[in-house]
Formats: sequence, structure tokens, C-alpha cells
Amino acid sequence: RGQARSARPPAPSRSLGARAHARSPRARRAMATPAANGEESPGSAAGAEMCDESCLALLRERCSVRKCDLSKVMPATHWLPVLLKKPKSELVNDLVAGLTVAAVLIPQGMAYSMLAELPPIQGLYTAMLPALGYMVFGTCVHLSVGPFALVSMLTATGIRVLVPQPNADPAEAVRVAGGLPVV
Repeated sequence: RGQARSARPPAPSRSLGARAHARSPRARRAMATPAANGEESPGSAAGAEMCDESCLALLRERCSVRKCDLSKVMPATHWLPVLLKKPKSELVNDLVAGLTVAAVLIPQGMAYSMLAELPPIQGLYTAMLPALGYMVFGTCVHLSVGPFALVSMLTATGIRVLVPQPNADPAEAVRVAGGLPVV
């Protein structure tokens, strides 16, 4: 009870690759038996060098960027071929949905750009381009992308700080609005 416990000496530090390699069954077998044919054993300096090289090779093999699954990055590559194989009569519903979204987004985007004191064409860009980009890269069917009233009002406030008369100089107002997301 009264005796002080001796501190355990710290374990020798090894690189991540050496630790991962040392846990593999092949590495444990190699460490347990001396190498045949007069080669250095894995415990020696030359063997440790060999182990580090094999560790790096193992890590490169397991952590390399393999053939990228494009459908994970661009889900449209998964559903677009299916859509194109549909009979033309079934595409009518998709066309009506697209026209409905456009009918809502065009006036909404123009109104939000005027709320932000920008030319209406900028509202068309902010309404349609995010929707088209999300169509290609998006994964959630319930996400709404595009302009919002609060964002438009905050943009107008930021523009008015740097451009006192945004309607008099719309080109400068557009440049300032383009820089606001960076700030």
C-alpha cells in the first residue's frame, strides 16, 4: 500500500503506417519468424526499413483513390439514363413539374432581385442557376435552393453601405453583391 508504483516507460513511438502494418496478420507473422535465406530479420535496422517500405506500400494500396464512383458525386448520372429510357408519355409529368417550377421561380427571382436593389436579370440568374446546379449535384429531393426574401434584404443592406445609390449605378451594385458572399 505505501509503496510508490514505478512509472511504466513510454512505448516507442511508431508512425501511423508502422502501427497499421504491425497489426496486420502478415506483419505479425513476419515479426515472429526470422527471415529466411540470410536476409535481415524484421526486428533489425534493415528489417525495420523493409517494414516501413512495406507499410507505405500497404497504405498506398488501401488508401489510394480508386476509380471514382461518379454517381456519388453527380447523382444525375444515375437517374438521367433511367429518365431517358422512360416512354415519352410518362415524361409529360416531368415536363409539367419543370414548367411549374419555372413559372414560380421567374417572377420570384425578379422580385427578390428588386428587393435587393439589383437589376431583375440578376434575380433570374439567382433563381435558375442554383436549381439547375442542384439538379445535377443534389441528393435530397426536399431541398429548396434559390433566393429568399431575408437574403435579398440583407444583400440590399450590404449594397447600400458601399453603393449609396444602387439604382443609379447598377453595375457597381452587382459587383458589390458578387463580393458579399466572400465577406
